[in-house]
Amino acid sequence: MGYPDSGLTDDSYTRLDQGENDQLARLRFTGHFEGRDVIWCCRFCTLRQMLSEVASNVNRMQNFIEIAEVEGDEIPILIGLGVPTINHQTIKKMILMVRQYKRLRKGRHEFGSFLYRNAIEK
Repeated sequence: MGYPDSGLTDDSYTRLDQGENDQLARLRFTGHFEGRDVIWCCRFCTLRQMLSEVASNVNRMQNFIEIAEVEGDEIPILIGLGVPTINHQTIKKMILMVRQYKRLRKGRHEFGSFLYRNAIEK
């Protein structure tokens, strides 16, 4: 199934950055949310990247999915995962995870083990 005017199909994604950073990707991909077809406008980061962006008093972080307020059929989503780098394979796995997650709701959803700041500063 295609999504009119998006240039996207069910098995594709569009990377909005040029892949210059292996810790961060901005992309768009299709999916379903609250019973309808949507386009996810995604910022996908490693937890290492996220910890480098937050205040120094934040000492640990979990995998997370954060869905912003819905804006039509394009939905902002921020995803942080404990992967070493972001590449085509991790992007495809992340998209599959989002598409298969049955209970996605607005807000932040944390899961899995923690990454501690002192583990990445060594």
